[in-house]
This record gives sequence, structure tokens and C-alpha cells, in this order.
Amino acid sequence: EDEKEEYNSQLGAEDGLLTPLVDSIGYLLKFSKTEFVPIFEKYVVPLLGKYLSSTADIRASVASMCLFDDCVEYCGSEAALRYSPSLLQGVMAVIQDTDKYDRDLVQAAVY
Repeated sequence: EDEKEEYNSQLGAEDGLLTPLVDSIGYLLKFSKTEFVPIFEKYVVPLLGKYLSSTADIRASVASMCLFDDCVEYCGSEAALRYSPSLLQGVMAVIQDTDKYDRDLVQAAVY
């Protein structure tokens, strides 16, 4: 029981870091547009890209879906062409069976 409590505490701390990080990267994508794409490709894609098609870590999947969506939406047609297929694959997997997935992930996919 103590291990479970400690684990839940660590998850809460990670959520406290992940949300502002995702928000910050999202703002950079929105305001910097195509200028931020090389940084996105170098740091975000290798770290979070795999979570578009995996739900091993729901928080990472939500973060990934939100950031890839922002990239497709705000970073120009070249970024949209590059990242739309991966994003669409993740979105379709979630919306085809919404009962199977976490509510936050479904909300991110539907958006």
C-alpha cells in the first residue's frame, strides 16, 4: 500500500511538470510557427512521437496528441504533410473505440 501511495505521488508530481511543459511547447508552436519545426523534430518527435500510437502512458499520449495537433495546425503545410498521417492514425484508433480509452485522451483526439 505504501508503494502504491508513493507511486501515485510521483505521478502527481510528473503531471505538475508535464502540463506546463506541453503548454509552453504549444505556445512556441503557435507563435514561432515554421521556425520551431526543427526544434520540434529534434526534441519532441523522438520523445513523444511513439505515444501517438501507444497508450502505455496515457499522459504522454495526451501530450503527444496535443503537440502534434498544434504542429499540424500552426506550423505550415510542410509540417502538416509530415505529421498529419501519424496524428490521424492515433486519432482514429482512439475515436473508433472511445470506451477503451481515458477520457482526456478521447477529448484530445476529438479536438
